[in-house]
Amino acid sequence: MSEKVAQFPKDGVGNDANEHQEEESLPSLKEGEIDPFLGKTVRVLIVTHENYNVYLDDSLCTQWYGRIADDKDISTALNRLSKLESSSHFITDDKILKPIRQQIAEGLVRALEGHKELSSEMFKFLEKEIQLRNLEISWHWYFLGSALPALVSLITLIVFWICREYLRSVFGAIGFTVALGAMVGGLGAFLSIASRSTKIALDARAGFVIHVTEGLARILTGIFGGALLVLITKGGVAFYALKTSGNSLAALLAFSLIAGTSERLIPNLVKKHEADLK
Repeated sequence: MSEKVAQFPKDGVGNDANEHQEEESLPSLKEGEIDPFLGKTVRVLIVTHENYNVYLDDSLCTQWYGRIADDKDISTALNRLSKLESSSHFITDDKILKPIRQQIAEGLVRALEGHKELSSEMFKFLEKEIQLRNLEISWHWYFLGSALPALVSLITLIVFWICREYLRSVFGAIGFTVALGAMVGGLGAFLSIASRSTKIALDARAGFVIHVTEGLARILTGIFGGALLVLITKGGVAFYALKTSGNSLAALLAFSLIAGTSERLIPNLVKKHEADLK
């Protein structure tokens, strides 16, 4: 097998570079210096060896080259390295990303040293670590997107209740009740999110915006659900018993909370009455 100088570029795809003559020694690298072979800045030096160099560049991507024989285990390690770097790109905090990328590069070094099993064990551990970070970060984004509008709903509900006499005179009794139901529905949606935190499928690789948007959409759905339930009840379309209960407002708000919590209550009601109208 011919000995080649191989490199693992920033984009995570392994390839072969120009062949080096065996008698030419590889450069000895130091952190902070520019690698004369690849032109990259050595941010974190993993190993500098007479036969190969491995380090992280300014983007915390693995760079490597060396005089090595073609080897199936090394090719496998490179493939896993590529997948791990790609699957960890959602981590934007260097304090979290740096140690993970260091360990990924160490997994490659173990393969270059001929320790196939150690390399495989490191990569398996890192796969689980990245999955945990994925869940942690994606849940944080999703919670942020839902908690802020839920907080606005809560503050609005409190203000409306404190100023209820004045607001009733401005919006009317039904309008005021609809507004209360909407805010309570938003809180119900947040309770639903909090109670199903371990069951919601999230993936941080989708990005920050999609998670925040999804959380906001869930709260808005609860708000509209709570308002719609009050309108349906006040209009005599359904839940007529709520209008005649001992404390109709409390009953309406309780059902608005349920409407916000449940993802199926309002859609099922709409479908039922659509069928009745046909």
